[in-house]
Amino acid sequence: MKTLKLLSALTLAALITGCAGGAASEKDTPLADIQAKAAAADQAELEATVADYKSTIADWQKEAEAKLAEATAAAKEAVKDMSLEDLADKAADKGEDLADAFKDEAAAMQKDIKALQERLAVYAAELEKRVKGS
Repeated sequence: MKTLKLLSALTLAALITGCAGGAASEKDTPLADIQAKAAAADQAELEATVADYKSTIADWQKEAEAKLAEATAAAKEAVKDMSLEDLADKAADKGEDLADAFKDEAAAMQKDIKALQERLAVYAAELEKRVKGS
């Protein structure tokens, strides 16, 4: 179980830090800083940034879905060879451990995705304002 948690944590860390720049690096940037950066960017930079955010969010959502599938498979594997007595005694504990590990990881991923979506909204609004003003 500890190995599964460690592997999940390492995968999440690699996913989040794997993108050295761009949208991923701005997930913790205050919205006021994002607004200032968007206001200073030209239209081409805004278009590229919006595209980067959309791509990063889509990738992270796919990763979250993959983690759900992995957690489901791990739960099935944990109980597949158990006798009915073992299932009654141990399955609940193993299932809870797997569910807790996934729940924590999923919450962290959703928090990061939401942060990116908030920042994307700032860039998209600035881009829309520029396009309408052209």
